Amino acid sequence: PKKEKSKKLTHFKRLPDNGEINTYKWLKIVQSIILIALGLILTIISVYNDPKNGDSAALALGYSVGSILTVYGIINILAGYLLFRSPFSSEIPTGVITICFAVVVFFKPNLIDTILPYVIMTALFSYFAILVIYGLDMIIWREEKNKFKGVVSFIESGMLLVLAIIYIVLWNIDKTKASIEKCISIIVGIILILVGIFSLISTVRKVKNNKEALKEQEENGSISASTAF
Repeated sequence: PKKEKSKKLTHFKRLPDNGEINTYKWLKIVQSIILIALGLILTIISVYNDPKNGDSAALALGYSVGSILTVYGIINILAGYLLFRSPFSSEIPTGVITICFAVVVFFKPNLIDTILPYVIMTALFSYFAILVIYGLDMIIWREEKNKFKGVVSFIESGMLLVLAIIYIVLWNIDKTKASIEKCISIIVGIILILVGIFSLISTVRKVKNNKEALKEQEENGSISASTAF
């Protein structure tokens, strides 16, 4: 028999049946649409944000993000229950934490505008460290070394470090603080949109490949798709 074209759907220890595949598909589609919506909201509010109306823009952003995070969290909880039937699946605690954060945002809508710069700084430095470690791993620690990938990783980490330093410097200058926050918010919004789009594409591919694998399994008389997890 042919090998499966892609990995099985997330967390399934066996090939899921058609009902589970369809449930997975629609949950992931909704999550992807939520990410795209969040990215659009962040981008649009950032583009049209007037510094004179900073408070109202921050409130609009906070309530919008809170609403979307609430829906996203509920979808995660539904995924954990409908697909994996276990309170210990990663989707359920992830959904609960997301909803908890959304509640905080509803009570403190300015929080998003306040913490976003720190989130960006932390993400940049974190990925800088990860890329440095990855580069060292490729050049020094792995048995099968790949110096080219290691060098590329070091170059990418250097670019992130420079970007992080520039961001911190400009963010601490009063004249450029508003502009840099606006630019970063737009970039984050665009990234969320792209992540949502790629998630949609990935979901469609996984669903297609798993349905083909399921059909092939049934035709070959392999283990029934309804086997327990």
